[in-house]
Amino acid sequence: MGNFAVGVIGTHPEATRERAQREIPDVMTVGEVAKLLKVSKQVVYQLIKADKIPSIKVGKQYRVLAGQGFLSLFRSELARNI
Repeated sequence: MGNFAVGVIGTHPEATRERAQREIPDVMTVGEVAKLLKVSKQVVYQLIKADKIPSIKVGKQYRVLAGQGFLSLFRSELARNI
């Protein structure tokens, strides 16, 4: 049997980032944001209260206004806070 090189077929990072941004809804719950950013809900609430995440309060619940550029904006913020 011959030797075969096994490689991973990847995608360009820009294409992956653009696809992720297209898939993020404009309005998200605190739980959805926590899951997306892989942090606890408590961290999301702290970021909301510190005005680091744009949000509105609907009744007793917060809604995060995500939209375009959401991930790139908060990746850098989370890196500074961790």
